[in-house]
Amino acid sequence: MMCGEALSNKAFSPPVRGAPAARPPRVEDEADGGAVQKAPNCYKCKYFMITHRAGKARACTMFGFKSDEMPSYVLYNVSGIHCMKFEDKDGADTSDES
Repeated sequence: MMCGEALSNKAFSPPVRGAPAARPPRVEDEADGGAVQKAPNCYKCKYFMITHRAGKARACTMFGFKSDEMPSYVLYNVSGIHCMKFEDKDGADTSDES
């Protein structure tokens, strides 16, 4: 196996420094019967942290990165999928949001 074979064919293009990350679109998931998914609210996630550093004020302790944008936006822009590790700070079940 060559070095880059395991990576997807999707071209990686990091966000331009200083430009706001594009907000992830709402996506219909066929596995959920067409339910609309949206990016999780990082402020409600137990892995979200404020760093108080200029330029990298928000962090995700689960994935171990800091950014000036919301971690869920960065994750979507890099991988193309919504965050799968979101856990509510209060421990409340978020699967039945009405």
